[in-house]
Amino acid sequence: MLRKSGLATTIALIALVSPAWAHHSHQVYEDEKTITAEGVITTVRWANPHVYITMDVPVDGEKGKTESWTFELAPVASVLASGVTPQVVKAGNPAKIIAHPAKDAAKHTGLFLGIEINGHVYARGTSTRE
Repeated sequence: MLRKSGLATTIALIALVSPAWAHHSHQVYEDEKTITAEGVITTVRWANPHVYITMDVPVDGEKGKTESWTFELAPVASVLASGVTPQVVKAGNPAKIIAHPAKDAAKHTGLFLGIEINGHVYARGTSTRE
């Protein structure tokens, strides 16, 4: 009986941990490449498990045309600790975002590394508080 319950416990733990591994996988991003996207923030979603910034980015060579890009940031607490707050990133603000691009370029997404707003740079994993 102990052997069966040990197996059941192992299977249950694997089932619980697998989504966490999948969730934190960045396999959809090009970790060896970075992009810089300049545009206007359209939405910011402050919700766990991650903050998301969407912005309209001008299309190269097509005057007046934009594409919507979405960037995945860290969890809310980490983003706030780096100095990126709802007062800093607001819809309508022009911004420059540096990110790892998605492997599928058609998805127009990226894994956030840093943002420049009004000449101030905020980077993932750093604190701008003095």
